[in-house]
Amino acid sequence: MTARSADAGGGRAGGGPRRGRRGRPGRPRRGGAGGRGARDPPPRPRPHPTWGAGGPPGAGGRPPAVAAGWAPPTAEAVVELLKHHGIALEGRHVAIVGRSNVVGKPLAQLLLAENATVTVCHSRTTDLPAVTAAADIVVAAAGRIGLVTGANLRPGAVVIDVGTNESADGSIVGDVDPESVRGTAAGLSPVPGGVGPVTTALLMRHVVIAAEQAGRTADTAPA
Repeated sequence: MTARSADAGGGRAGGGPRRGRRGRPGRPRRGGAGGRGARDPPPRPRPHPTWGAGGPPGAGGRPPAVAAGWAPPTAEAVVELLKHHGIALEGRHVAIVGRSNVVGKPLAQLLLAENATVTVCHSRTTDLPAVTAAADIVVAAAGRIGLVTGANLRPGAVVIDVGTNESADGSIVGDVDPESVRGTAAGLSPVPGGVGPVTTALLMRHVVIAAEQAGRTADTAPA
């Protein structure tokens, strides 16, 4: 190599920096100063205030819908409503009509955590009335007016109506026909005024707890 080519290229013979394949300065090796290994690890999600870091009890830990640490408030509202009225869940057969990601699926995990026996029904369920008639507790969350009637229930069953539908006259009704279940069901949550207000209250509780956690994190963060 001539003196001219060494000076022009700025290569190793001229004492210049070592260059990469495309003429750019070589990157520091991974794990060195400024490399990927020097970055801080990503923050871990905060645990649910009730479940703790391990998620709810049951197979597989947290369901996908609550992986961030919070149960969807509508699903949580169903459990809270049952507990508030002293409805035992352990060992009881609960039929959930609806398998949405925000109600049916997470609610099944929450009920399993309470040691209930859970059956999740959907549009492809064979003989839906037979399934609901065998359940101690029926949760209707399919979004279909009049889906559950008294003929589909066992005497003394508890019914939670999560449905919110607009009827022909513009009023809000649920998935359960309230007139037909009267005298058969031991209890029925009204629509509106049942699960909805509890959902709102739980959502506000989530916001307050999250704000308190954020405040504590900011107070303890290094300057």
